[in-house]
Amino acid sequence: MRNRKLIIMFSVLAALVLLVVLTGVVFSVQHIDAYCYNADDPELEAQVQASTGVKKGRSIFVIDEDAVAKSVEEKTDYKVAVINIERKFPNRISVNYVKVMPYAYVSDGEEYYEFGNNLRIISVSSEEPQNRIKVFMSGDAGGETGAQVAEGEQADTLTQLLNGFVRLGYSGTVVSAGGEQTAEMCDMVELIDMRFESSIYIKMRAGCVLQLIGKTDIFSKLQLALTAYANRDDWKTGGTIIVSGGASSRTEEDRYQTALETRE
Repeated sequence: MRNRKLIIMFSVLAALVLLVVLTGVVFSVQHIDAYCYNADDPELEAQVQASTGVKKGRSIFVIDEDAVAKSVEEKTDYKVAVINIERKFPNRISVNYVKVMPYAYVSDGEEYYEFGNNLRIISVSSEEPQNRIKVFMSGDAGGETGAQVAEGEQADTLTQLLNGFVRLGYSGTVVSAGGEQTAEMCDMVELIDMRFESSIYIKMRAGCVLQLIGKTDIFSKLQLALTAYANRDDWKTGGTIIVSGGASSRTEEDRYQTALETRE
């Protein structure tokens, strides 16, 4: 009887050891995939796959998703924004991400700092970028690659504006007047000025200005302004489309130019 109990105990122990070993082998990372939602860029995809910090053979159960996302974004110089890390049993993980497009830039008077809608600086150059939206903000502009281009309320406002253009369908690729591929919002918008206390001014390349009065409910105001802009060809080339609350109107006056002169 005693020997029988020992045999059973050793059998159970051996089964547990075998289970642990098999689990370690079967559920260990052997494949790392990368999937981009908004671009077909094989070179960037390979860079993402190589930037996870995950070694093959590591248990799929102990993968730190936040650490993987941070590693990918840092090692790609914030050219991607990770959406999520997906475990695909038994032995595969997938990094799902979007390519950060350089929609806009700020300048400190000497250097130009390009950034996307995650507001992280993608590149720094002494030459002014073409086919990008120039942004004016209060306070210092610039920083190192990977740094946030804005903080606090200004960051919230700018994020809502850029993401608003994306949500409204203006992030698709078009060919600019100079023959280069660029995002539609960049081909349409010349600058965004957020330095004024009560209004945001958006200068369109066609000639007119959008004035969003008040810095709350920004997406709704942007949507209303762009709807008026799209529906009235005679408003595009000059004057100011004004949005306050839930209504839009227009004046022949360039209210942005007036605001700049008053500010000086």
